Amino acid sequence: MHNIETINKLLIDELSAVESYQQALDKLRQDVSLSESEHLRPIYQDHKVAVSSLQTLSRSLGGTPTKNSGAWVLGQNLFWKAPVFWVPTPH
Repeated sequence: MHNIETINKLLIDELSAVESYQQALDKLRQDVSLSESEHLRPIYQDHKVAVSSLQTLSRSLGGTPTKNSGAWVLGQNLFWKAPVFWVPTPH
C-alpha cells in the first residue's frame, strides 16, 4: 500500500507538470511564434510518458491512479490567466 501511495504522489507531481507545460505552450502559441513554443514540447512529452508509466505501475500494484493534480491546477490557472501589471526591465 505504501508503494501505491508514493506512486500516486509522484503521479500528482507529473500531472501538475503536464498541466503546467500545456498551459505554457498554449500561452506561448498566443504570444510568440509557434517555433519558440516548440522548444518546450519534448519536455511536455516526457512528462506525459511519465504519467502513463506511473498510472500503469499503480494499476499493476492493485492501486487506482489519481486522475488530477488537485489544488496545484487552481494555482496554475490563476497564474497563467492573471493579467501582468508589472514587467521588470533589464538594467
